Amino acid sequence: MLKKNIINTYQLVKFDFKSRYAKTSLGQIWYLISPIIMLFIYTVIFSDFMSARLGISDQPYAYSIYLIPGLFAYSAFSNTLTLMMEVPFAKAGILKKINTPIYIFELSPLIIQFLIFIFSMFIGVLFLVAVKDVSFNILFIIPMMILQTLFVFGLGLFLSVFAVFFRDIKEIIPIVLQLLFWATPIVYPAYIIEQKAKILLYINPFYYFVRPYQDIFLLGSVKLNDFIAPAILSATSLVVGIFFYKKLVGAVRDNL
Repeated sequence: MLKKNIINTYQLVKFDFKSRYAKTSLGQIWYLISPIIMLFIYTVIFSDFMSARLGISDQPYAYSIYLIPGLFAYSAFSNTLTLMMEVPFAKAGILKKINTPIYIFELSPLIIQFLIFIFSMFIGVLFLVAVKDVSFNILFIIPMMILQTLFVFGLGLFLSVFAVFFRDIKEIIPIVLQLLFWATPIVYPAYIIEQKAKILLYINPFYYFVRPYQDIFLLGSVKLNDFIAPAILSATSLVVGIFFYKKLVGAVRDNL
């Protein structure tokens, strides 16, 4: 059964990866264009102003270095969560006909977005190597990326099964994701929000992932303590997501 599910997941990932932009001229390059354009816009428009606010205006690429990990991490988080929530509705016809577990279909967008995340961060690291000295601490982004992916998988499982019964969730989550983006110090420094509403940082789970990325990229350092909160959030998300998935999956197919 496990071998069959692995094969099914691989075939589904391969099909979804190729089919999304199959009829476009640039093909799978479109997967990378959106985050790169977003990075370009923020860098060009805000670079000089925000470098001064960060207190690192003596480094010409400081704001870009600060921006890259947070922007790519948020893009991976947001896209994965949105696509996982769409799975039960987008695959409703197939799910009603075959007995393949729904989580197999949820793994497809997760794996594709994780691969895009890896490639995006790789581009970010290449940029970093080109503009400043890089230490081996840069490798700490790998376990953080894995923890983030586990976190979004649990959250995606939880929301996707609930969205089948409460359709408003599909409309609410994009709004919440927009609020989360602007409530997280991704395009502005953390002290700006600390001065006005520090509590927003404490209750923002995504901040605990973004801050270590930024420290690694900008300062070249990270504390092992910075992995505690992401590890707890990922474990909690997985437990809750799997629990509710198992509890509700039997009724999901009947409500599609």
